[in-house]
Amino acid sequence: MNPDIVRVTESWTGSHILDSELAINGYDLFRQDRLVDWAGGGVLLYVRSILCPVQCELLSKFPEQVWCYILDSKGHRFYIGVCYRSPTVNIYGNGNHELLRDVINELGLSKRHFVMMGDYNYRYLEWPPTLDDHTISTDALQFL
Repeated sequence: MNPDIVRVTESWTGSHILDSELAINGYDLFRQDRLVDWAGGGVLLYVRSILCPVQCELLSKFPEQVWCYILDSKGHRFYIGVCYRSPTVNIYGNGNHELLRDVINELGLSKRHFVMMGDYNYRYLEWPPTLDDHTISTDALQFL
């Protein structure tokens, strides 16, 4: 395989791990370590260097996300992001679902072209889930 983009969730990286330890030849690395002192989490995004990716930030305060953009052949920005939504409420509190929804709304309302990858930790028995599946939480249904 020779991917242009690689995403990693639950990188478990922190300030004790240097970018040089995570580097992959031919790729630009973008990372967001977990913001609190709690093991796990974190995201990494590798984009092929030849695509000239530029790191950017969204206004949304979702804690474990990293974004960049590349320019298409017409010079339009195409956003690439990776997010990790922890299922553990103790880490960021109850508002983590709403913050993820803010990310989606920000990107959608701005009419940006984007791909958002990640691990969102919503539980579905099957994909695509059926709307009559009563095991789906309200948050998971909103995400869907």
